[in-house]
Amino acid sequence: MKDFFISYTGIDSEIASWIAWTLEDAGYDVVFQKWDFATAGRSIIGNIHQATIECERTIAVLSPDYFTSDFTIPEWEAAVKKDPTGKLGLLVPVIVRPCEIKGLLDRLAYISLLNLEEEQATAALLQAIKTERAKPASKPLYTQENQQQLQLNKPLYPGTLPPVCNLPRRNPNFTGRDAILETLRQSLASGHHTALTQQAIHGLGGIGKTQLAIEYGWRYNSDYNVIWWLRSEEATILASDYAALATELDLPEKEAQDQSIIIQSVKKWLNHNANWLLVFDNARDSGSIESYLPTGTCGHVLITSRHQNWNHIGTSLKIEVWSREESLAFLHKRTGQAEDAATGKLVETLGCLPLALEQAAAYCVARKKSHADYFDLFTTRRQELWKRELHPENYPDTVATTWTLAFEQFNKSLLFCTIETLEYLSTS
Repeated sequence: MKDFFISYTGIDSEIASWIAWTLEDAGYDVVFQKWDFATAGRSIIGNIHQATIECERTIAVLSPDYFTSDFTIPEWEAAVKKDPTGKLGLLVPVIVRPCEIKGLLDRLAYISLLNLEEEQATAALLQAIKTERAKPASKPLYTQENQQQLQLNKPLYPGTLPPVCNLPRRNPNFTGRDAILETLRQSLASGHHTALTQQAIHGLGGIGKTQLAIEYGWRYNSDYNVIWWLRSEEATILASDYAALATELDLPEKEAQDQSIIIQSVKKWLNHNANWLLVFDNARDSGSIESYLPTGTCGHVLITSRHQNWNHIGTSLKIEVWSREESLAFLHKRTGQAEDAATGKLVETLGCLPLALEQAAAYCVARKKSHADYFDLFTTRRQELWKRELHPENYPDTVATTWTLAFEQFNKSLLFCTIETLEYLSTS
């Protein structure tokens, strides 16, 4: 009997071939349609049927197309029939493109190869197919932190935040980004049991990195016992925020005079406890936060930054502007105004940039202006502004123009400066 049958759709043939090659390179016997059933005259359906019977386990290469194919259903159903409770792990779902898992497959543990470098993907795949117990080679430490963790593991009432949490207030106008949030979730969860999982979100200022991180924390807060937000743009502020976690955890070193001792106590606690999320917001680069990263294997680290190079400490996810549909939905939700021709023009002119759209929406709400009014004002003001100023190098001119309009309006009316708008602008 062979070890694995690879179930996949034609569009995922390349990554499925990589999976098959990686498994055989690791010493497993694999049946792969593209390699084994390519001889003319052979029945592909008959051979697949025989392979699902003769192979001990099946790997399902999951993508949106996998769930719409009529040919993949009997392949994974054969594995489920041999192992209806999933106790033996005969069906191993592997996500290769963002997709929603429904039905019977939803109850199975899966791995994700999304946004992983090849070395990380190989390790994740080979770890996932192991059947032996995951007992550590050495005895875990018995410490006070272990006992604190038992108290933190109490299930949360739905909708409540973890007992230790300083997550910023959720943005009620958060729009779209569902696919990115799902990708982010899968990327963090993929290495949860084998390695400290770090995900860096990078992109232009104003793209919505901070808001995305806040939404992730709120959306998945029930998965964590500790969520701690770290303002990372300044070294002194980062050190202070990190040390403050010692007080929330009631660590013995919380009142030490030497801040470095407090920071090390927090890092030690994180290394010996599970189900926590650290968010390093607006980090300058990897060097500025590397000394704060735990070395344990039990938690998640999420980083937002304009800096792009994070691959040596974690996977990296680039955030783009909103889609046109997300931009239109945001303006409607934020201003309460119906979509019209001017709304579309405004979205296109602002380049679907979240910060520029938020500033535009806030102006419309504060001044009771229509989208058409703002579009006319923006177009005129931008032309005037760039007649006497150079275009900004690091920001689109849409941001600079909306900022100018915002500050001009601030001088005319304090109504513009609502608490909600200030909080959004300061965290985008």
